[in-house]
This record gives sequence, C-alpha cells and structure tokens, in this order.
Amino acid sequence: MPAAPEPRGRLFRKYVVFFVALVTAAIGVVLMGIGLAGYLFRPLGWVARGVATVAGLLLIPPPSTGPWLVANVLGLAVGLGFVVSEWQATSLHRHALANPKGKS
Repeated sequence: MPAAPEPRGRLFRKYVVFFVALVTAAIGVVLMGIGLAGYLFRPLGWVARGVATVAGLLLIPPPSTGPWLVANVLGLAVGLGFVVSEWQATSLHRHALANPKGKS
C-alpha cells in the first residue's frame, strides 16, 4: 500500500527548515574559515579570530529545536557584529592612511 502524501504545509515547513539550516551552516563555515585563516579585510588578532570561530561554530547545528535556535541566533548576531566592526575598523584605517594630517 503506497504511503499517503504529506499535507502541503508540512512539506513546505520541511523545505524551509532545510533551507535555513543550509544557509546558517554555510555562513558558519565561512566565519570559521575567517577565524582559522586569520584574515577578513585585514589580518586579525587572536581574539578576533576566536570570536569569528566561535560565531561560526554556533551556526553549524540546524536551528530546528529551542537550544540550537538560540545558538544560531546568537551566532548570527555575533558574526554580524564581528564583520561590521572589522569593516568599520578597516574603513577608518583606510581613511586615516588617505588623509595623514587629519585633512578631510
């Protein structure tokens, strides 16, 4: 006897969960690569490398249950904050190099 087809809502939810897990894991792998390589927009210190690696590790498990969902949200927040702060520090550094005497 063939299995009954799943309702559309349940099947759609499976695809959404799969897609979210795929995207967060991919972002996690990129952040771990940044942390392990030690370079984003410029060479990174050990603390920055640790922050990127931990943020990446928090994004690897699929966010299907409560604790892992919290870990993924925390990893996204830390990773986004890390990338934004590094981007700002790099742009400030480039601005200082372009205007050595403080001229704007």
